[in-house]
Amino acid sequence: MYIIQQFSSALTNKKLRIRLISGFTFFYLLFFSVVIISYFLLPEGFLRSKSSAVDLELSNGFWLHVMQILGYNLISVMLILIFNCFIYQLYNWGWIPTGYFMLGILFIMNGATLGTWSFMVVSAAPGLLGRLLRQFDILHRSGFWEMSGQLLITCASCNIAYKRKEQNVRFSLSLFAKNEKMVVLIGFMLMLCGAIIETNSIFTR
Repeated sequence: MYIIQQFSSALTNKKLRIRLISGFTFFYLLFFSVVIISYFLLPEGFLRSKSSAVDLELSNGFWLHVMQILGYNLISVMLILIFNCFIYQLYNWGWIPTGYFMLGILFIMNGATLGTWSFMVVSAAPGLLGRLLRQFDILHRSGFWEMSGQLLITCASCNIAYKRKEQNVRFSLSLFAKNEKMVVLIGFMLMLCGAIIETNSIFTR
């Protein structure tokens, strides 16, 4: 109970730096744990037929292709921002913005996809170590860029529900501090980098 309370406090701390450190620590531990668990417990390709991205028709033009991938990925960001306008009480352990639950689902799905090798383009599946190391190939793989961008945006916007209540407004940029706006912008830039890297890997395949 104490650990959950401290964790909730860290993720909603007024200091953005603490939110980022705790967010990156928890969600990447969650991601790699799901990779390992799904590798051993689920069959290879388990999620391939369940991915909605399979039906996504993309352009043959490089930059239009980038914008289409970015737009598709930004759907999750819009949902996170909407969810972060609301908070959920963890019994008597504290409050947490619901955007974190959305982010957790995304990290779990990405971890399960990597752990079961359920990518749209079928290729020879490496062992567990190869799958884990794949995440650090940031020059050729988009996962780190996209997930880190989503994480930055979630942490930077997680307290807007409290500020909405204090200021009695629906949604406004005034709900974000200057450093939070900067982190949100960096998050979008990371997601753009991810879309460029993913497009490049498709065009050079």
